[in-house]
Amino acid sequence: MISFSLSDEDSAIRDLAHNFAEKEIRPIISDREWLQDPTKRIPWEVVEEGSKLGFRTMTVPTEFGGLDCSLSTLILVLEELSWGDLGVAIIFEQTLKTVRRIARLGSIEQKSDLFPSFMKNNRYVMSGAVTEPAHGSDKILAPARVRLETRATRNADEWILNGTKHFITNGSEALLFLVTATKEPVEDDNWWTILMVPRETEGLEISRIHEKIAQRLSNNAEISFTDCRIPLKNELGTSDSRRLESPRFWMESNIEAAAMMMGTARAALESALYFARERIQSGKRIIEHQAVGLMFAEMKTMIESTNALILRAAWETEQPRPEYKLGSMAKYQAAESSFTVCRKAVEVMGGSGIMMEHPAQKYLRDSLSAFHFDGTQQITLLRIMNSLIDNS
Repeated sequence: MISFSLSDEDSAIRDLAHNFAEKEIRPIISDREWLQDPTKRIPWEVVEEGSKLGFRTMTVPTEFGGLDCSLSTLILVLEELSWGDLGVAIIFEQTLKTVRRIARLGSIEQKSDLFPSFMKNNRYVMSGAVTEPAHGSDKILAPARVRLETRATRNADEWILNGTKHFITNGSEALLFLVTATKEPVEDDNWWTILMVPRETEGLEISRIHEKIAQRLSNNAEISFTDCRIPLKNELGTSDSRRLESPRFWMESNIEAAAMMMGTARAALESALYFARERIQSGKRIIEHQAVGLMFAEMKTMIESTNALILRAAWETEQPRPEYKLGSMAKYQAAESSFTVCRKAVEVMGGSGIMMEHPAQKYLRDSLSAFHFDGTQQITLLRIMNSLIDNS
């Protein structure tokens, strides 16, 4: 039977993350978010402090000094960090899931070479580079059919990497990229690979940083690879291990995205509730007006029901044969719920909801990003639909 009670250890780490978000993240948002230079928005002092508390290294295997924590524990932390700020949470989350992929697919030699330096450097963040100008969510929907434009050409004892990636999270800060590319020459169905590409690789260029209205304390960048020479030993996994790991990776990634959106939704609800309990209109607090109170009832129900689905999906990842579609369901529902809650939070606050001195407008902006990251809503629904057709 599934239990919704937390262990003492999970409660402690959730509380640690919440206190960190409250004391370290929230106080710096208003001053940092609207800086014109996107590289100066990155709150490195927050990343470093969070790293010292273990939030950057939670998915590192225990033999290398990490926690190797479960997804159920990880999403507790991500929700709290997102309650503080979605952009900050994503800096950590992108690194955490990249580390987990290396831990799962990497060789002993690769992990021994990488993790010691990663553990020592509190500014060491990572990035997964999949999305391209011509390909994005389609690679999530049909990984076996979509051939990316970025090419890795075998040349003696190295790969020659050419192509462009864009909208890449942590793209301007990452010290290591996991680059998904099409292999040349293609060997039967073994056409795609993942290469570990260090930032200092010759031919790697951060072409531009995308400006955006959401997740402003993290950066998304366009990255160009021009005749980058990557040692063969930097290929991550084998054709079979990558193929088997991919559904689990995307399921876990969807669940993490869902948890972060619920952190944003919860922050919006709390902000609007505080306002509605203080604001007097027609002689009583506005939350006492039924039209307003019913909106809060809807918001709270959306959050609780979506969180239940997220926990169910996280539990499923720990089963021998997980239902991968539950990850897609959690992501889809969290995006819809988060946006609706954040929109209603702005609505119930009236004109105050769009004023910069209130955070409701920020939560609404951040919630918009859920409609495309980790796959568009339509692609996510297609994945669910296909699983029902195939009974998978």
